[in-house]
Amino acid sequence: MMLAARQAGIAFAASFTFAQNGRTLTGSTPGICALIAQAMGASLVGVNCVGDGALLARAVEGMRAVCPLPVVAQPNAGLPETVDGKLVYRTTPQDLVPMIEGALAAGAAAVGGCCGTTPEHIRRIAPVAMAAPVPAAGGDGIARVCSMRTALPLQQALDGYETLAWDEIDTIDAEAALVDLRGASPEDVDEMMDELLTLVKEPVLFRADDEAVLAAALRRYPGVAGVDAPFAPGYGALKI
Repeated sequence: MMLAARQAGIAFAASFTFAQNGRTLTGSTPGICALIAQAMGASLVGVNCVGDGALLARAVEGMRAVCPLPVVAQPNAGLPETVDGKLVYRTTPQDLVPMIEGALAAGAAAVGGCCGTTPEHIRRIAPVAMAAPVPAAGGDGIARVCSMRTALPLQQALDGYETLAWDEIDTIDAEAALVDLRGASPEDVDEMMDELLTLVKEPVLFRADDEAVLAAALRRYPGVAGVDAPFAPGYGALKI
């Protein structure tokens, strides 16, 4: 969806939900989610559908640690329970207030409600949100690349990568992989990406001399890649 919005020239926000281990179902941390959303051109990043106040605050902090985008926090009214075949949310409007206070203290720029919240929940948290100071921009100014599970400062990736030819993809024993796409076609790259995403979990850098080939790789890469190419990378990547 982020790719579609970017290609259509539509402003968008990207919000994510996290399990109790602090990661998405695909294994991404809040920081990685924020890095990807920022690279794809999101105007805002956010946390939603979280029913635990401590987890909500940690997610906001994790996003702000690496990303300057404003962070929106929209918790559930607690974790859902099934009662007589229906989902029930136990967190009352008053009980939601401490969750919102924690998110604001962690640096959330805006707050709201997700599953189970009602107009009364919003009425209770509105004064708290209105009284909160506008947070300073987050981020530490360090450029980072990331896979779905691991993030590295770009310079650290450049200092410790292993080079792989596009037609010889394998596991690596390094902090990052540089995949040399020179000589490949877009069709070659499309097939190669299945193998790359299966074998290489570390952040990836791409070297390319053909814009269509690079675009084919970046469309499939679910992270923020570094790019060594004579043209603009596009699709959420960092120029090396």
